[in-house]
Amino acid sequence: YNPMQYEFLQPLQPIHEFITLSAAIMGLAQLVLVVNMIRSLRRGTPAGDNPWCAATLEWATVSPPPHGNFFAPLVVYRGPYRYSDPEQKTDFYPQHAPPSQEQKK
Repeated sequence: YNPMQYEFLQPLQPIHEFITLSAAIMGLAQLVLVVNMIRSLRRGTPAGDNPWCAATLEWATVSPPPHGNFFAPLVVYRGPYRYSDPEQKTDFYPQHAPPSQEQKK
């Protein structure tokens, strides 16, 4: 099939070439993903329970999570996005952690 056989499609030939070349480059770029996945599966180290020090509840369980995700119901003490709290020493302040003694004073 030759789409350029029609007169009205011939001005679109440069766009067609650009899209074909772009698709080929994007397809080759996926090789980086595949190589990284295979390398990580073979030689990668497992992530810890909370590798990004996230404060939200989905990171309050162990990795890999057990059936039901949590061993016991969690108690929430604050909102999920409370970062840079001047009352805390660090930015990592999970929702399920009880308030520190310093904060109660």
